[in-house]
Amino acid sequence: MFKEGYKYFEHSLTGKELLFYQKTYQAIKNRDVSIAFDYHDVASERAREIVKYVFEDNPSFFYFSPYKIIYAAGFPSFIFFNYFYDDKQIEKYENDIKYIIMRFFDEYNVLELPVYNRILIFHNFISSLCTYDQVVADGGIGVNEDYNIIGVFQGKEAVCYGFSQVFKLLCDYANIDCLIIRGDVGGAHAWNMVEYHGKFYHIDVTWDLSKGKNKGLLGAYTYFMVDDEWILKSRTINQEAHYPISHGIENTLFGKKGYVVKDTYNLENYFYNRLLEYPKEIVVYVEDHQMNSTIVHQAYDKASQRFCLKVNRKMRYSSISTYQQYSIACIKVGDIL
Repeated sequence: MFKEGYKYFEHSLTGKELLFYQKTYQAIKNRDVSIAFDYHDVASERAREIVKYVFEDNPSFFYFSPYKIIYAAGFPSFIFFNYFYDDKQIEKYENDIKYIIMRFFDEYNVLELPVYNRILIFHNFISSLCTYDQVVADGGIGVNEDYNIIGVFQGKEAVCYGFSQVFKLLCDYANIDCLIIRGDVGGAHAWNMVEYHGKFYHIDVTWDLSKGKNKGLLGAYTYFMVDDEWILKSRTINQEAHYPISHGIENTLFGKKGYVVKDTYNLENYFYNRLLEYPKEIVVYVEDHQMNSTIVHQAYDKASQRFCLKVNRKMRYSSISTYQQYSIACIKVGDIL
């Protein structure tokens, strides 16, 4: 097995639900075919939810899916597990992935980095390594590996559940408390929360993912170390799990890096300096609620004209949100070929 880390869901359960979690954990660890339980202790739907918690606490359990269990009602009730790989294949995957993780940790001296930098490098590592499975993006059904850590490390493509599992696994190896969040964005979605300086923040690697990874691009940071108010602008959160409360955006990359301007008069220079970094997405926090679409477009056009002596970068579209004392502009950019 991989190194085990923070288990938010196990710590959040009590009584008979905790006993059911622990029984499920041990069964999956041993790769038992089934478990029996009393539905008077844990109702069927709650049992299914707790099986998901076990999977989300333990990236080591990549060899099964909580969505492919079989529930048999009765007294006792049973849950049957479907394992994707045999023992030999599981061991090979574990050894291969451990090697990749250790090589990555050694190359970048990960454990010697400040905690914030570890979190950031994990975000960038996944963004630069992997792509979203286009079959699923087009409405098709993905393979099992899209939803666990194998897709990222072996196939180089996955979906949100797989990315979230990998992010948690890396955090487990780096001694960072991390959990997986489930919600809805017009469809099921998963992302992470991490603990930093006693507070939890949301990270959605999937929505920050760069499709240009082969060009060395890292992706965006729109959903990096954000709080509940920001994340809820784009989704709902599964209420049954009672996730940690998150408040404050001081530890977003933009807050940390100083990607904040006092007023709209400084936007042109800000956009120009960001274009020099060649991002796919530009985010700016402006301490001015008077900012509007016209101001943003005019400032970007002027900055782009200055920058186009090197390469012309066209604004694809922009959005403006209001958050506490900030107006926040998010601009997607691309090259004109």
